[in-house]
Amino acid sequence: MSDIVDNTQFQDILRGSRSGFFRYGIAFDKDFETVLLEAELNGTGILDYENDVMGLELLNYYLRKTGKEGIDELPSEYMLFLCRGGLCDENKEVNKLNADGLEYGRREIDARASESSLQELSAGFYPESVQLLP
Repeated sequence: MSDIVDNTQFQDILRGSRSGFFRYGIAFDKDFETVLLEAELNGTGILDYENDVMGLELLNYYLRKTGKEGIDELPSEYMLFLCRGGLCDENKEVNKLNADGLEYGRREIDARASESSLQELSAGFYPESVQLLP
């Protein structure tokens, strides 16, 4: 999913987001030359959730720190897009991560997996994660 939004629409979307939970990446130009993923936006303080704006000074600081060119002014329109993630396990299998709702960021597992196979997996994990005290 991707949408072009103007500043007013962007502010409305940001206003509806909980602090640190903006769920879109942003392209600042139509050629995707200047792009930030949601983790970059949420982890850097670029988004000002109290005033529903993006901080140009923090944005440029981050862009330059990461070897990108800064921008003179915020654009009148942004391209918002959803990011999909995956997790590669020890068997080199890639598991998709959920991109919405309460399951956001959690692995998608095969609903057909048997209860016993999930129990076996859990039973193998638990002993390795617990350290007994002397």
